[in-house]
Amino acid sequence: PEGIINLTPIDSNTGIVVKTEAHPACCNDHSSLVLQQDIHTGKFSLAFGESPEQALLRAKQGMQVDIVQSAKDRLVFIKQIPPIPDGSRTRLLRKCASVMKVNTLSPELSIRQHWSTPDRIPHQHMWLWDSIFHSFGMNWLNPDLAWQFLEAIMEHALPDGCMPITVLV
Repeated sequence: PEGIINLTPIDSNTGIVVKTEAHPACCNDHSSLVLQQDIHTGKFSLAFGESPEQALLRAKQGMQVDIVQSAKDRLVFIKQIPPIPDGSRTRLLRKCASVMKVNTLSPELSIRQHWSTPDRIPHQHMWLWDSIFHSFGMNWLNPDLAWQFLEAIMEHALPDGCMPITVLV
């Protein structure tokens, strides 16, 4: 039925399954999804690739990730939040920092620095005013990251010095 991804087992001993046919909900004619699961521990990895081989490699790499350490690494950002005198606002401050972190993206395509976006959907591109204001807030938490936001914007300055309002990703 439409909307269902059919997975075909490759090796029943390892629990590896691959989606190789195109499906309009997630894949085009040249892409694949791989779901790998350790049938003994229940640990799984879901990966996308431009080919079944690339997706399988990514799924295998995902199985090697130490999930507990990965979670600890991601929480370092929250632990860097400076304490505030009014403890009742700590939760709000952490939520604000979390939103900023979620909307901080890694370098991709024409953007060579970490950069920010107002939200991933529908505004998944880099927006001049938003990115500038995001750098103000990020400067309190991570000045190096805030500087990268500004560098990402400056990289797209036009020869006449004008700054584009939007950089499409």
